[in-house]
Amino acid sequence: MNESNPLVSVCIPIYNVEKYVERCLTSVFAQDYTNIELLLYYDQSDDGTLEKTKNVIKKGRFAARIIEKEYSEKGQGLSRNMAIIDAKGTFLYFLDSDDYIEPNAISTLVRHAVRFDADLVVGSHDIYYEDGIRTVSMEHEDKTFFDNEEFMSYVYASNSYYSQYAWNKLYRTSFLRENNIRCIHKIVEDYIFSFEVVRHAVRVVLVKDVLLHYLIRSSSTTNLNMAKKVTKETADIYLSIRDYVLHALDAVKESPVTENIKMEVLYFSFVMTVRNSLNSSEISKEGKRALCDEISIFPNLPACYKNSLLEKRKSYRTLFVILSRIPFRLRRRIIFMISKMV
Repeated sequence: MNESNPLVSVCIPIYNVEKYVERCLTSVFAQDYTNIELLLYYDQSDDGTLEKTKNVIKKGRFAARIIEKEYSEKGQGLSRNMAIIDAKGTFLYFLDSDDYIEPNAISTLVRHAVRFDADLVVGSHDIYYEDGIRTVSMEHEDKTFFDNEEFMSYVYASNSYYSQYAWNKLYRTSFLRENNIRCIHKIVEDYIFSFEVVRHAVRVVLVKDVLLHYLIRSSSTTNLNMAKKVTKETADIYLSIRDYVLHALDAVKESPVTENIKMEVLYFSFVMTVRNSLNSSEISKEGKRALCDEISIFPNLPACYKNSLLEKRKSYRTLFVILSRIPFRLRRRIIFMISKMV
């Protein structure tokens, strides 16, 4: 292995992205870092994604492999899990097929990874829409961690920005494998994956440079319509994320960080279930009642936590504390009211 020029495996799931995949792949082939293998995981699509992909990689500068998945194997999460197994690189980088990266993206991340012997190097990104309107950049601080507790505190208990997405991060492949870090769902795959990475990473580098451009493909109206079509299966995933994280923290010593992670995951599962699932046209009334019962179950939460690191979570911590202390039937009724207000 060349320590100064390690192989990087770039994983790109591709599905119904005929319009975007060429730009994505071209940005990878335009990298100023060339020791790259490209792993393309193709979900059976309804458009010309596969043909467009094959045409682009014919002109590529380094090895590219298309892995055609069966219909039963659909999902970004599964593609990423396959890449963790398949990758030959010392490092692994996830990229979505409708996004694209700067020419120095991989070289910048590798430089920091090699210098600090990092488990994880995280780049910054910006967000843009299909109409070309660019939004504010989502930038991390330039920061280095050599202690997992310090890193967890930064992510879950400070007011600093940290991207919870799986993409735009360079992972040491052995770090993911040795800690058995995987996506546990085909959809909503980033949340637990990010949680497990943060929970185990020791040597981490955050980079302020904007290295990736993240596309918002649909308007807020379309997103709202999609939210109204959330299925019971997806709603159950939101709740399983809550249960997974809370269970993982059961054996961990109580601290401001672990309390804050609980608040974070409770907030995520609560908002996604209340905002989307309870207003979905795809879920029956009986299903919504069952979901409301599930989301009404809270662990015991302290009414007051002394550590000031939790102050940024004050608003919904107060909400959860109130809900956890009122009778179950009233709690369920209040949650229904909240779902109508959101």
